[in-house]
Amino acid sequence: MPTIVTGIIGGIQGASAAHNAANSQTKGYTSAANTVNTAVGTANPIIANAANTAEAGVTEAAGAAGSGAVNAADAAGAGALGAAGAAGSGVNTAAATANSGLNPYASNGSTALTNLQNAGQFSFNPTDLANTPGYQFALNQGNRGVTSSAAANGLLGSGADAKAIGTFDTGLAGNLYNSQYQNALNAYSTNASTNLAQANLGISAANTQSSNLLNAAQYSGTAGINAAQYAGTAGTQAAQYAGTTGLAGATTAGNIGVAAGNNQASNLINAGLYTGNTQIGAGNATAQGDIGAANAWNGLLGAVGNGFQAGLAGIP
Repeated sequence: MPTIVTGIIGGIQGASAAHNAANSQTKGYTSAANTVNTAVGTANPIIANAANTAEAGVTEAAGAAGSGAVNAADAAGAGALGAAGAAGSGVNTAAATANSGLNPYASNGSTALTNLQNAGQFSFNPTDLANTPGYQFALNQGNRGVTSSAAANGLLGSGADAKAIGTFDTGLAGNLYNSQYQNALNAYSTNASTNLAQANLGISAANTQSSNLLNAAQYSGTAGINAAQYAGTAGTQAAQYAGTTGLAGATTAGNIGVAAGNNQASNLINAGLYTGNTQIGAGNATAQGDIGAANAWNGLLGAVGNGFQAGLAGIP
């Protein structure tokens, strides 16, 4: 009987121990799987947040760089246009100042040209000779002398007196006509030469004024065109830089997101594999526990059977 009791106790203890060991292993596998899954659940949001922060930083940096380049290009273009405008204004002011100094010459030249046009061809009217003061004085004085001489000779009022007066008047007119004609011609020539010289000076001044204005306009236009081209080039290059920077930033942000996604997926896959392996291990442990328990019970039943057989054998 002691053998039967010992076998029963050993079988019960063996079966219990097998189940307890299997349960402990199963709990261990389950705890390990839960720990791994918890770690993955904690790590993946951290990875996602870090990736989002990095993506935002890269995108913001690219945007700031592109915006800075565009702003710098705008400022440079505005500066170039302002400088060109100031240069053009300065040149135009200088041309206007220079031309104001030439205005008297141009104005006098215009007046002289008008005088030349109004003067026309030289002409001398002999009838105007009798109206000159010099002619009247010489005529009166000469006639008085002829009359006095005729009176002294007793010929006053005679034909000889009249002839002498006519001869004097004719001679005086002839002499004064040549003199007055030459004086009038000299005055006309002097006036024409003076007006012609002033007209030439006026034409030269006007040409210089026109050249000053044309050169100033050309300089202003060229400066404006160059500044506009510079501003356009700077703007285009800044836009290209901003686009390239933005694209690079987007690519980097995308790569960060992909890497983070790959890490998260890898964590999940590894956690799944680990969980699966622990579940298999837990199943194996349970099966081994069941087998051990079954073996213990088989041993118990064998011990009981053997005990009864021994007991029966001892009965007379």
